[in-house]
Amino acid sequence: MISRWGGDEFVVVLTNVTLDEVKKAGYALIKNIEADTMMTTEAELNLSASIGLANYPMHGDTIDEVLQNADAAMYQAKTTGKGRVYLYQHGLLESMKERVSMVADLRRSINHGGLDFYVQGKFSVDGILRGGELLCRWRSSISGTVAPAVFIPLAETHQLDKNIGILALEAACDYISMMETQGMLIPLSVNVSANQILDKNFAQLAKKICAANNISPHLIELELTESIFIRDHKNALRSLNALRTAGFRLALDDFGSGFSSLSYLRSFNFEVVKLDRSLITDIHTDNKALSLFQGIVAMLHSLQLDVVAEGVEHPEYLPLLKEANVSQVQGFYYEQPMPYDQFIQKHQKR
Repeated sequence: MISRWGGDEFVVVLTNVTLDEVKKAGYALIKNIEADTMMTTEAELNLSASIGLANYPMHGDTIDEVLQNADAAMYQAKTTGKGRVYLYQHGLLESMKERVSMVADLRRSINHGGLDFYVQGKFSVDGILRGGELLCRWRSSISGTVAPAVFIPLAETHQLDKNIGILALEAACDYISMMETQGMLIPLSVNVSANQILDKNFAQLAKKICAANNISPHLIELELTESIFIRDHKNALRSLNALRTAGFRLALDDFGSGFSSLSYLRSFNFEVVKLDRSLITDIHTDNKALSLFQGIVAMLHSLQLDVVAEGVEHPEYLPLLKEANVSQVQGFYYEQPMPYDQFIQKHQKR
């Protein structure tokens, strides 16, 4: 029995089958859906599907309960990637409810100034402060302190990342303005998501925010990851060129992780490359790690790029970073992220 449940959701009811047989049927259904290609005048379109499975009476004593649990399993399938079949697990519905509650709380925090932006300094290898990076922190009224590794992906999934990026840019302008009045001025970097960079209005909006605060875009460095190129190479180039024309510095973050491609460095006009901490780890004890690190830095210098090393936590790294002529370093060896007032108080003394 197949029924349209509403919108783009359908219910399929199978009887007298095992769970393994239902899984196979689910994947066969997805395969057939993905094989169906539709041609328009401009593009070739393909559909995909995510399927959640629930069994009666194993996963519910009533029809409503079984459907609710199948729905929760379907959303779990969607979060793990397209074209998946997911069998309901005990506690999943409660977990989904917690997730929905956390999203609602995050949205409230964004709309009512409930996020904090800490600052972590960027230093020369000799320990001289050269800049800083804004890092978002969130203390939920429901869940307490939530790690960025948890709430940032949540924000991206629910299209809240653009709002966080705007708040971060506004905070950077505020901090720079306050530093200037206190006789201290350094550039600050802000992390922006692929969703935000690919927004055709972002460059103009970012420029407008800086103008409203009398801050030169040259004092703002926008950090982005390679995911922007995987998403939309053509529009990524357009957006980055617009931001560069507006005067912002552009940094490629987390280089050396994931699927980093050297073609990005050739195609896009970055000024800074931030090396992922995985390229720094153990360079003082592992010759292969050191050779890889030195080769990458030399290559980046040949492209006339500034190199920032992240994740510097041990003093043993410093001579090797200095020998490689790394532009700036960032990590717990120098300082941890801290509220702006603590940051300014610490560095004014110097």
